[in-house]
Amino acid sequence: MRRQIGSHPSSDATKTKGSTAGRLQRRTLRVWKQDYLHDKYLWPNLEWASRTALECIGSDCPKVHDIGCGHKPYRDLFPRAQHWGMDHGIVDTSPDFVGDALCLSIRDQSVDIVFATQVIEHLTNPHVMVRECKRVLRPNGCLILSGPFFWPLHEEPYDFFRFPKYGFEQLLEDAGFLKWQILEDGGDWAQMMLSVCLRLNKWLFPLRCAVNLTGAFLDSVSKSTRLPANYTCWPGFETGDRWERTPPENSTHAGTLLHRPRHDFHAPSSYRDSGMHCRAILERNVLPTRQGGAANENPHN
Repeated sequence: MRRQIGSHPSSDATKTKGSTAGRLQRRTLRVWKQDYLHDKYLWPNLEWASRTALECIGSDCPKVHDIGCGHKPYRDLFPRAQHWGMDHGIVDTSPDFVGDALCLSIRDQSVDIVFATQVIEHLTNPHVMVRECKRVLRPNGCLILSGPFFWPLHEEPYDFFRFPKYGFEQLLEDAGFLKWQILEDGGDWAQMMLSVCLRLNKWLFPLRCAVNLTGAFLDSVSKSTRLPANYTCWPGFETGDRWERTPPENSTHAGTLLHRPRHDFHAPSSYRDSGMHCRAILERNVLPTRQGGAANENPHN
């Protein structure tokens, strides 16, 4: 029998979903660690996005929903917030409650910030999660989202997707976000040296240090970001100009501010001549029909 969206044969609170050993307890950057070149860029981007979101929201006690919270290693980013951590179970996690990322048990427009880092690749329907995040956010709320572009298999067999920045862009646009910023978590050299370091066992930690430092140096010289390990996304306010902020100063790769309405799609000539072009035009420009059969002329209304 086919399971419902979001259901899982091991989703009971007391069962382990995949391999959860070694989940992050706290953020401590160590140059001899295998994932040094991953965390070196991911953590500052998440810290900047969280800090900027709090400044923009302006609430003395914002409500934060942390999806896939694990042991809450990012709890300190929201010191005055009402922080609710949710995870799929209680094995190797410290959630406030157990829930399903594809069907959030939260009222519409009830939280200020949704925080979901390194979770989306483990969901069978990532677009459903992003829509759920949009549903529970208040009109001036922010989603802080990150996920891998290049990373080895992990928590098998529940590792389903990898996302280029255009994949994140499409997910955010389909969910109804109007503006977003996408930051590369490192560049090409960091990713290449990270791949080498992930092959070195713990007895080769001096070599790990050399590889990590080499990757960080080469990444600071080269600005190419066609093969980052990860992306951090920050869809923000729907109205006003408070949302547009400068990425962190220590970030080598500043990311891109993206805002692409559906009707602005222009396919390249090689793509325009194929049958796939017709499908893309339909997906981007045919507007959904509301209940009752009336077509919506503005997809953002």
